[in-house]
Amino acid sequence: SPRLLASVVCPGGQGDVSVHGTLLFMSVEQTRGRIDCGTGGVEAPVSNAEPTYGPIDILVNNAGIAGRAAPLEELNDGDWDRLMRIDLSSVSLCSQAVIRGMKQRRSGRIINVASIAGKEGNPNMIPYSTAKAGVIGFTKALAKEVAQLGIYVNAIAPAVIETPILQHLTPEQVQY
Repeated sequence: SPRLLASVVCPGGQGDVSVHGTLLFMSVEQTRGRIDCGTGGVEAPVSNAEPTYGPIDILVNNAGIAGRAAPLEELNDGDWDRLMRIDLSSVSLCSQAVIRGMKQRRSGRIINVASIAGKEGNPNMIPYSTAKAGVIGFTKALAKEVAQLGIYVNAIAPAVIETPILQHLTPEQVQY
């Protein structure tokens, strides 16, 4: 049966891979929002898991935070950088960790979770909207790069879904 790797935000995580049936979860955020996943980067948990659980057939890039909702002039470099690392860079890093094996097998699926904010833009959420637009662009580019190799890359862009990410937003942001 296919092995699916899901990247999830797990504050305090150390890049561990936990297993639930054939579903592997990898935390991509350490305590201070780094995406190091421990000392070996993102590739180490994947390469360490594959001998035990087999090759990764499906990657779901679902790590994300909403960040601070504020007008552009109130944001600082830290707000921008943290959100881009978690919501956009993690998609690239996790995809890089599995793509070589998928190319060798000429098979694989990558599903990136974007947001309607990446298509429409949300006021007072410029970093989030920008990162999710980046996920959409990344998805299109990678899909074109690997489609002839039997690897399919898609994104979903859901609207507001009641998840813990909403706890960090104002009711006005949620309603938008």
